[in-house]
Amino acid sequence: MLKRDKNNMIDPITEYILEGYMFSDKTISVNLDDFISSKKNHLLIVGVMGSGKTTVGENLAKKMKVKWYSLDSFWWRIKEKHFKDKTYKELSQEENDKLFELFEQNVFKLLRSNEKSIIEGINLMSPKFRPLVMKQSMIILGVSSIIGGIRAGKRNRERGDDDGTWRLLYWMPIKNIKKVEPLIKKLRKDVEKIPNVDIKDYKITKN
Repeated sequence: MLKRDKNNMIDPITEYILEGYMFSDKTISVNLDDFISSKKNHLLIVGVMGSGKTTVGENLAKKMKVKWYSLDSFWWRIKEKHFKDKTYKELSQEENDKLFELFEQNVFKLLRSNEKSIIEGINLMSPKFRPLVMKQSMIILGVSSIIGGIRAGKRNRERGDDDGTWRLLYWMPIKNIKKVEPLIKKLRKDVEKIPNVDIKDYKITKN
């Protein structure tokens, strides 16, 4: 929490913006022991864009010797299989709808599977997946929207996902703030209401 001086110089709006979007929150685990003991099949890694979901998920999968899935790769594989000759910008609305339908089918299948695995992806925040997501173990990353957005923008720019301009360094943090951060905050509140939930601070290690 930001400290106010004796003149109360930090107003509530500024405090909310700074705390919610600039300063990172704690990274927490939710019922992690249930995944370790195989009581739950999946460990879900969630967080804003650029929070490090892929890195954390891949490293944990190697350490725990379980399968790791990145939902971003689902989009690419489905698109390559069904719409290989078109770029994303060239897809019609009907084709986009079909792509999303196939993506959802694959995610539902994965979340319902008995295979022990680690799954990461921003799409886990979709309301359609919420009932299944809330039944699994989780790690909720605490990287702030602005920090994560800048990382994501830099990453996407370097791999050529945009036109090569610096626009992504502005657009990605804004997308985090408007679309992703509210869902993450709601998830944090909702997991606290799970009966007998085991929530702990989680320290990310490289090894």
